Amino acid sequence: MGSSLRFSTLLGGTPTPTAERFGTSLLIEGSDTTILVDVGPGATRRLVEGGHGPTAIDAVVFTHHHFDHNAGFPAFFLTRWDQSAGRFPELSVYGPEYTSEFVDRLFGADVGAYWPDINARMNFPGSQQVWVNRGGELPRLPPDPAIREVAPPEAFEIGGLSVTTALGRHVQPYLESNAYRIESAGTSIVYTGDTEPCDEVTALADGCDVLISMCWDYQERMEELGENPGQTGTLGAAGMARDSGAKALVLTHTGPTLRQGLGDEELERIGSIYSGPVFLANELDSFEAGPGTLNAVDAPAAGG
Repeated sequence: MGSSLRFSTLLGGTPTPTAERFGTSLLIEGSDTTILVDVGPGATRRLVEGGHGPTAIDAVVFTHHHFDHNAGFPAFFLTRWDQSAGRFPELSVYGPEYTSEFVDRLFGADVGAYWPDINARMNFPGSQQVWVNRGGELPRLPPDPAIREVAPPEAFEIGGLSVTTALGRHVQPYLESNAYRIESAGTSIVYTGDTEPCDEVTALADGCDVLISMCWDYQERMEELGENPGQTGTLGAAGMARDSGAKALVLTHTGPTLRQGLGDEELERIGSIYSGPVFLANELDSFEAGPGTLNAVDAPAAGG
């Protein structure tokens, strides 16, 4: 893969379910490391539909803990543990404050909501035999993910990927929200997570090859409905892309009114602010980014 990063919008990103979209999840593939950024409802199904098994994922990175970003995590986590049969490294999990408690409340010994399931699979003879048939060894051990809570401007490494964080301004003080810059061999992708346009995320995206921005709705409609606090709309995303010097802009986490596309008039408004290529991502759209380039593997341009 060289210096490129490939990413797929497994889920289009909205808490309002439609036949095409529900929740948020991004698959990012480096040369030797594959991660999920957020695991919204339906992520495991979309992951498999896109040709990737859960055991191919090295790490999960949460932007924040709204349900449309994390409700698919139990299914993904347990499927990965069950299918790995101990032949793959434990999952690494990164995220803002509350990530450790979130994982423990789901899977912790004796206290986790899924602990009875885990305990049964570890000890029932039939389940043990399935584990052995998959290549596992007894005794079957519980999952033991490596969890790390990260706070901006912290930076860390996941295999061959370098990750830098910035504060996303979303629903504080009730939940913390992180934006992430993910880099590999000269290629940089920034995902805003859920945020309103802010200096912190714009600075994080400085000169990036791709800015993946939440885009809830048409800017004018958001302002009329009072839905702009804590969220980014079409023109806000364009402004961050322009001010950061991003080489390309991908819009995701779109609400129901953007499901059919942006429309020529809004594309003109966006183009008056940001002159680079713009894509409106749908579920399972894939892109390959390199230094200064973005190729849509399976995704039309917003005006296409």
